[in-house]
Amino acid sequence: SSGINAEYGQTQSYSRFMYENLFSHIDIQPENIHLLSGDCPADQVEAHTKKYEEDIKKAGGIDLLLIPLGKAGVLGFNSSGTSKDSKTRLVEIDRNTRIDAASDFFGAEFVPLHALTLGISSLYQSKRIILVAYSEGRSRPVARVVEGDISISAPATFLQNHPNIKLYIDEAAAQDLLRFKSPWVIQANVPLTIKWNPFLARKAVIWLSLALGKPILKLVDEDYYDNHLTSLVNSYGSAHDLNLKVFH
Repeated sequence: SSGINAEYGQTQSYSRFMYENLFSHIDIQPENIHLLSGDCPADQVEAHTKKYEEDIKKAGGIDLLLIPLGKAGVLGFNSSGTSKDSKTRLVEIDRNTRIDAASDFFGAEFVPLHALTLGISSLYQSKRIILVAYSEGRSRPVARVVEGDISISAPATFLQNHPNIKLYIDEAAAQDLLRFKSPWVIQANVPLTIKWNPFLARKAVIWLSLALGKPILKLVDEDYYDNHLTSLVNSYGSAHDLNLKVFH
């Protein structure tokens, strides 16, 4: 994706970023670099985006797509409401994206209003996709993409059905995943094996105490059994021993 009117020479241009951080460090031939042109004249945008799609097809498609997950499940500049059939095109940059980019442009007023971006359909046709998300600010979109329903309001959820995709995240970005917050409540066809450690045990006991509205020291074996925490109690011998361990 590339911001319109963000020319190569500008510090914030996508082209300059790619050259300085990747292309100048690898043995790639200039003719093998294909970027959307942010300084494309308005009357040539449609032809430019159409040719870009044709060039992808001529090359046999995208073998590997490496793409970051944006806030609210955004992919590239495909914001909420983007159709899964969308192609490479000119889009208006939404307010949240412009605010996020403000620091790079020394103020939101300098962030381009429009950008060129590959569409969801264009991205989805990649043979292999690597989606990356790091930091606490991506925890909600990660949870939505992994555990939520497919929705036009979060374009990245369309990738759930892709046959060859991997998501790479750090611990901060995993905070809102159910399997990270409370894996014991997940109902799976195959029983989950939870490796209990002091941190996870403490988290589970506090969760149970809050869920039932009972003090930790008042929790009994049946409370754990009825809330998918049998393996936790068995790991510590009894609810009494577990409660004391966590409480102290």
